[in-house]
Amino acid sequence: MAKILRLNFKTAAGRAASITVQNPVENPAAADVEAAMDAVVNNDIFDTSSGAITEKVSAVIVTTEMLEIVNYEE
Repeated sequence: MAKILRLNFKTAAGRAASITVQNPVENPAAADVEAAMDAVVNNDIFDTSSGAITEKVSAVIVTTEMLEIVNYEE
């Protein structure tokens, strides 16, 4: 089962932007995630095609599970 932490933001143009973190720690503290998101917004670390990241929206853990049905490789 794969897990990612998706940090969702808005840009200067009001469009959605997200940052995906592979293999996050188990049960990250909300305060730690919020501090990381604050750093992204306050330090203008990333630029997008719709401008700078300007607002925090949400943070979610996404878990995916793959179930193999057929595999033709040996």
